[in-house]
Amino acid sequence: MKEQKTAVIAITERLFEDLGTKWSWPEQAKSVILPNINAAGRTNKFGAFVSQFIRHPFSAIAGKIQNSKINLLQNRTLNAEIHSAEAILVDSGWGQEAADLIDAMPLLRWIHVVKTGVDHIPLDLLRKRSIMLTSIKGVHAQAVAEFAMGLIYCRLKRFIEHEYLMRQNHWKTIWSQGLAGKTLLILGTGEIGQKLAQLACGNGLLVTGVNRNGRQVNGFVKVQSPGTMAKLWAEADVVVNCLPLTSETQEIIAKREFSLLKTGAIFINVGRDETVDSKALLSGLAAGKPEWAALDIAPPSSTHPYRNHSQVLLTHYCAYTSEYAKTHQAKATIDNVKAFLAGEKLSGLVDLESGY
Repeated sequence: MKEQKTAVIAITERLFEDLGTKWSWPEQAKSVILPNINAAGRTNKFGAFVSQFIRHPFSAIAGKIQNSKINLLQNRTLNAEIHSAEAILVDSGWGQEAADLIDAMPLLRWIHVVKTGVDHIPLDLLRKRSIMLTSIKGVHAQAVAEFAMGLIYCRLKRFIEHEYLMRQNHWKTIWSQGLAGKTLLILGTGEIGQKLAQLACGNGLLVTGVNRNGRQVNGFVKVQSPGTMAKLWAEADVVVNCLPLTSETQEIIAKREFSLLKTGAIFINVGRDETVDSKALLSGLAAGKPEWAALDIAPPSSTHPYRNHSQVLLTHYCAYTSEYAKTHQAKATIDNVKAFLAGEKLSGLVDLESGY
């Protein structure tokens, strides 16, 4: 790696709280701590982290707990530091409302999101300013693929039914389904989709896929674009959605898609919630197309039909989790910081036109 320069990098408070104990921060990166734009205040954990890791003095905001919304642009000391920052490290709690902050950073060249999705970032502004955007896409691909594969086993091997019957002290042999020979349709052939395809092929599943342009990908028997994917839906025994959220994928999985499924198919979502039309899915479940759905999503409202639905298994954004999740995303982030300081190519670059 080339000799590293010194640069000011702004980092959101929440990111420090979540990942602080995992970091080995480069001394060349002078840090500015950004309060969360809608923060309710700092915790003692945050204060301890600042004391241990921040190399750049910033007493104006580091010494006092604030219990109200912080107006970043009215804090003159903070504004001066931000003005010289060349990069920002952020998380999912930082979004479109930050456009004014970006405008106050004339030297900004790079934003890194310690998440996979970037739909909460003002992409139009980044395109206008030619600001690089990276995320940790691919870092959790293995974990997400394993989670999806586990859900396939869960349904086809009827583990939930087994557990329920045993709790009722009702001993009964339940006939399950085999995986070999069934067709798995994966929506999104990126790193998660490819990892899942590898696992699925190892279990004898026939794997097909859908991506933006129908580009063929190793591990998939065939790949189609959204405009030509109808036959793949009709052939699928299992559909796993791994799609990111973009203007093109918003509710791309809708009534037509579910109507194409064979009766008894299952649907698993480890992609973004908003890519699925929930009303269409509920209608499909009522018709047995799909017969069952597993959704790794944000908690629906207490009155949402997903709640307590007998054909729906809900998990709360758990697909990426593993004992190594935070360590891996911290390493990916700090490696990118080092590459930025050395003027080297960054990992996880986002195409600002496609949005992923």
